[in-house]
Amino acid sequence: MLGSGIGVGSSVIGMYISYFLNIPSGPAITLTLFGCFLLTLLFSPSQGGLTVNLRNLFDQRN
Repeated sequence: MLGSGIGVGSSVIGMYISYFLNIPSGPAITLTLFGCFLLTLLFSPSQGGLTVNLRNLFDQRN
């Protein structure tokens, strides 16, 4: 359910981006999904780049 919701949402957002920026819809949808992937990669609770760095910083202060 979550994956299909992200896919539909990214498709709609990509279509709006392609309409307003006058670019092809396929690449706009693909770049929108890639943006979702990057956000997931950065903010993953266990292995996210920002999350791990903030946890290490917090551990060093204590």
